[in-house]
Amino acid sequence: MERFKGTVRLPGDPFELSAVVIVADGRLSISAREHTLGDWPLDGISADVQPDGCHVQVGHEALIVTVPHPVRLADAIGAGRMGPGNESRIRSEALEPGSRHHEGPEPSPHGILSRIPLVWKLTTATALLIAALAIFAPVALVGLLLLVATALLITGAMGFLDPFTAVRLPDLLTPSRLIGLGVAVVVAALVLAVSIA
Repeated sequence: MERFKGTVRLPGDPFELSAVVIVADGRLSISAREHTLGDWPLDGISADVQPDGCHVQVGHEALIVTVPHPVRLADAIGAGRMGPGNESRIRSEALEPGSRHHEGPEPSPHGILSRIPLVWKLTTATALLIAALAIFAPVALVGLLLLVATALLITGAMGFLDPFTAVRLPDLLTPSRLIGLGVAVVVAALVLAVSIA
């Protein structure tokens, strides 16, 4: 059994869905969270590694699967049956990250700020914005908190009602977490409103 974690998308669609791809027992299975997106026999599947990912053709359907080792996925699906010396096989090996054929510019450090993860930068900026609003415009902060709470509650409710919306949410933001976070933000907004009244 081969198991890959990555993303899957339709050709021409920029939206990528986090997914787990499993090749086992002569079948290809793609799932996102608890939902199975597809389960097909390997006989009718072809795979070709291209710069934007592993292009998987299932009958008339096409998917672009992006995983850390696309050549291994293509081989697991059956691209290796074409035999040695195949140009597409050589081309796909050149695209494998870490391959000895892979050439690219060496990353150059641009200072300490470039090494800080984007999540920490956004968290710091958000905390500074909230602190500034709390000091200079607390009423605007209450309004902003209520707006954010409304968005969280609506998105969480839609995730509960529509499984397609639920699989589009980031892994950490499950519908129940969104609703809980929305309620917490409403409580924070109410406490702040009472304190400035």
